[in-house]
Amino acid sequence: MLTDNQKYIYKKFYLFKPRRIIYLAALTAALLLPAGAGPAPRRQSQKFALSPLRRAGADETEAKLTIEDFEIELQANENDDRTLIKGAKASLYDGDIYIIDSPEVTLTVEQEPGENENGEKEEEPEKVHITLTAENAELDEPNKTIRMFNNVRADGPDFTLVTESIRYHAQERRLLSNKAVEFRRYETGGQPNEDEEGKNRWLTLEIHGDGLDVRLPMQEITVGGASKTDIHRVSEHFLASETGGDRDEGAGDEPQTIIIRSDGNIIYSHLLEKINYSDNVVVTAPGRKLNTRNLEITIDRADGEEIEITRIDAREDVSFEFDGRLATGDQLEWRSITQIGKIQGKPATLTDGGMQITAGKLEFYRLSNRLRINTPGKLVWETPDEEKDANDSTADATGRPVFTSGEPIVITWEGSMVYDDNGEAKFEENVNVRQNDSELKCDTLELVFDAETNEPVSLLATDNIQFLQEEPERKISGDSLAWEEKNGVIRIESKGEERWVLVTEPARRLETKTILYDPDAGTIRCPGEGRMDIEEATSGEAASNGTPIRLRWEEDMTWDGERTAMLQGKVKAVQPGRTLEADELKVLFDEDTNPAELIARGGAVLVVTDDAPPVFGPENGETAAQTNDKEQETEEAEHNSEADTNHEENEKTLVTGKHEAVSDGGVRWVIKAEHLRGMTANETLESESAGTLTVKQKGNPEDRITWAESMLIDMNEMHAIFKGDVDADFSQTNLQCGRLRIDINENRQLRYLSARGDVNVVSPGEESWRLAAGDASAVFAANGELDHLIARENVTVIDATRMLEAEQLRLFFTYDAATGENTLERARARGSVSIRYKNGDQLRARGDRMEWESKNDKYEIEGTPAALQRGNLTIEGEKIIIDRLSGEVSLPEGASPTTTTIEGR
Repeated sequence: MLTDNQKYIYKKFYLFKPRRIIYLAALTAALLLPAGAGPAPRRQSQKFALSPLRRAGADETEAKLTIEDFEIELQANENDDRTLIKGAKASLYDGDIYIIDSPEVTLTVEQEPGENENGEKEEEPEKVHITLTAENAELDEPNKTIRMFNNVRADGPDFTLVTESIRYHAQERRLLSNKAVEFRRYETGGQPNEDEEGKNRWLTLEIHGDGLDVRLPMQEITVGGASKTDIHRVSEHFLASETGGDRDEGAGDEPQTIIIRSDGNIIYSHLLEKINYSDNVVVTAPGRKLNTRNLEITIDRADGEEIEITRIDAREDVSFEFDGRLATGDQLEWRSITQIGKIQGKPATLTDGGMQITAGKLEFYRLSNRLRINTPGKLVWETPDEEKDANDSTADATGRPVFTSGEPIVITWEGSMVYDDNGEAKFEENVNVRQNDSELKCDTLELVFDAETNEPVSLLATDNIQFLQEEPERKISGDSLAWEEKNGVIRIESKGEERWVLVTEPARRLETKTILYDPDAGTIRCPGEGRMDIEEATSGEAASNGTPIRLRWEEDMTWDGERTAMLQGKVKAVQPGRTLEADELKVLFDEDTNPAELIARGGAVLVVTDDAPPVFGPENGETAAQTNDKEQETEEAEHNSEADTNHEENEKTLVTGKHEAVSDGGVRWVIKAEHLRGMTANETLESESAGTLTVKQKGNPEDRITWAESMLIDMNEMHAIFKGDVDADFSQTNLQCGRLRIDINENRQLRYLSARGDVNVVSPGEESWRLAAGDASAVFAANGELDHLIARENVTVIDATRMLEAEQLRLFFTYDAATGENTLERARARGSVSIRYKNGDQLRARGDRMEWESKNDKYEIEGTPAALQRGNLTIEGEKIIIDRLSGEVSLPEGASPTTTTIEGR
């Protein structure tokens, strides 16, 4: 039975309308959900002094009133729901302060309206109740505040909160605690799963922190101090960490537990369904770890037994580790609806083993397992050292980097970059790839990486290709560049008939359709037609260094990049005044990469002329290859025409002894052999095979030399040596021998020759004669015409009616420029001279010397004595004169024979 005073107090408390309190479980729902990213305004928990029990330990006689089974309602404002306060006993003290034993406080919280079956928001909000219990409580009735102490526990339908003290201010509608807080949130539904309290629910969230601030009107909760959050049963989509391949063990596709630690406050906004973390936030999950200064997440409780994080925003000092990769930046964003994650920074980076990507923004697409960058960026890949890896039995012995091993590769771009987790990456707009002293530029670059080693296995660059090297200084341009790890070769190609791959160096230019470049070996191969232009030498005279020179081929060219190049298929080498053609050409370069030696094989033809037109330079906008084709066709036609004409004219001169008059013009040499070897340093040309040298001076018949074994031409010493069945035509005179040496003047005209070994000379004209000797030499006039010939050792001259024998014979010729005739003017024989006529009475003369001149056409034979035999008549004397044509014999005027012998008398 209550006293009047008790009734008054009881009535007074119940006259207040309870303050409307939002359901705590709804306000803390975010704490049950997985953390993600994003900064939020930091709000410090309001610190308050939870006073000790005002009357703790005081004699109950000091209380104005003591009530057993205490119960009271508290209402701060007229429209608020009432707060029900119960206790086993309550004592009233001065200032309307109640000390309550075993208090129980029930808060009525208005929860946001839910959605009906049609997805429409319900009009009436749902009201739920939260029960707070403790060992003691202090109710400040005038200030509408209650403090609860010792083993404080708050229970809602789906959460439990434990702490040592808490305060609730009905007028502010605010819960505060400055003690350690443990919060647990549960979810119902799914498979039956009784917890430790025997309830059918499963734990979703555990929060341990220091201090609590719940603002009911704002539907906002703050947990202060260093905190730890365990979020259970989080969807596999968390942080879009799947970028391909298998996750770490434990990740799989099952719901996972996420742990979030923070040195600052946790702020949850129920209206926005967001949770903010501040100060050194660390989020850990299987295979993932996120570090940031501030984090904001937006959550959604999915149906069944999973929690979905729909939005993550991290700000300041972001570091994200996943699948062995590390992404850093100033800001991270993740949206579950699009399954896209973005990391921004100045710059943002992604590190994957030996590879690091840097850009303004990195975008991760979970659904397509793709990384995309729409800003300029840079990729740095630390290539493995092959020598080091060779000692590692686990290393892939076939793996080769794009350029060279052991040096980092840097890729930059100005447009975009896309990386699919199947190992394909694409870069666009002003792409630059650099390693050490090598650089690749293009508009589009595609890379393919090995799924296990994450090392590049292929590369494709297209559009405006430029491949640059500093040592040697080289630039390669084309339309596409491809590389594959399995062979380590870079393939550069052109597209279209009018486009060519171009390689340029300070004094070299290579143009072709396709280039196969091995960066490790430094070799270049061109499987198809092309040309190489080498400009004037870097030192010395161009003529002594084989430059300038243009090399052309139709089938294949291989160059080691330094000392050797091999050309095949209708090869052509052009120098000032020289053109070399062959089926195959080997070019050896000196230390300055100037041509030092040319070795031609297979139908080699060298044309040497006096005129020296420009070696380089396409005309009328044609490509070099087109210009070369026309040059080749024109020159071949001219050469073939001249060769045919000269051959016909030569055949005529052998019979008639006539040839066309000489006119002004240069000298043209044509050398043909199966094998030609030219040394540019000392201007020598060699052949170890049979061949032909044709000398053509405009207006003159051809001079020609053929040989069966070898040839050597030395342009410095101005001579040539031919060996093996030599057959030569000079000024319509044919010479055959075993070995022939010729000396030439600065205009490559004949100056001197020396023949050895079964020498045979055949004169032209109707009265042709043949000379045989052990050796012979000839001297030529300034215009290259034969001046005189000297034969030695068993000399024999035979024509149609007579034969001359001697140990030495000199033949003197004269050339008439007006008629174009080169005729034998006189002859001189020495040593055992013998003249024999084949017809008639077989006239024969002997002597020590013989003289002949064309003006009197008589042989003058001298000796000690000279002798003449005709039939059975023999005449001896100091000199005998014989008319060459008639064979009539006479003595010098006033002379008489010393001896006359008639055989048989």
